[in-house]
Amino acid sequence: MRILRSGRPWTALRVLQSLHEGLLDLLFPPRCAVCQQIGAPYLCDACIVAFPPLGSPVCRICGTPVPATEALRSPVLDLAALCGACRHQTQHHFTWARAAGSYDGLLREAIHRLKYDHRKGLGYRLGDWAHRAGGTALQPPSVPDLVVPVPLHWTRARQRGFNQSLLVAQGFVGQRTWPIATDALVRTRRTRPQVDLDADQRAANVANAFAVSGRHPVHGKRVLIVDDVLTTMHTVDECARVLKAAGAREVFVVAVAR
Repeated sequence: MRILRSGRPWTALRVLQSLHEGLLDLLFPPRCAVCQQIGAPYLCDACIVAFPPLGSPVCRICGTPVPATEALRSPVLDLAALCGACRHQTQHHFTWARAAGSYDGLLREAIHRLKYDHRKGLGYRLGDWAHRAGGTALQPPSVPDLVVPVPLHWTRARQRGFNQSLLVAQGFVGQRTWPIATDALVRTRRTRPQVDLDADQRAANVANAFAVSGRHPVHGKRVLIVDDVLTTMHTVDECARVLKAAGAREVFVVAVAR
């Protein structure tokens, strides 16, 4: 410890580290995880620019894209920005949900590289992109008291080695002082991958699959849930349900893609 804190040895150590990193970059230059372009670690600008936007307008509750003709069809102004499901039947436990892009093309490829190729650096970059690309559209109406990544079951987390939603949350929060509570929610049982299921099966798959751990009190707090992809909303809505049951004041949701 003394060596690391003292002046000259610390400088020498930094020089050696820089030389080592430079040699690694020379032998194994960083590449974009999507297009393999040299010199762009994790994601290059060309791929980021090509990420498909979600489109607008979107439902003001669940964030589903709504055709402009549908959005203007209702004579009631307060309902004009609601999708058909939220207008007529679906009642969510979250106040508001948004995603930055459409789960398609290069954005879908980037998320797959993160989750299935273990390119963890993509998580932070995608979260940062979601924050920048979404702009004010992805800003919760109120500053969150807690940011909660959608948890993995401990067996899947051990198998994968990381929680992609946590990496995305870290990138989305960036330099802001919003506290990320990694263990406010726990997944109480291992569920099947949602990608393999239809809408009804997805709802049953995640029912009662989450619980508030008690390590981070949520009573009276505004909670922001972060996930990588939104599809039928069943996972984030079940997370919101248990958070609200534990006394959360409001729950918002953001994701990279929908």
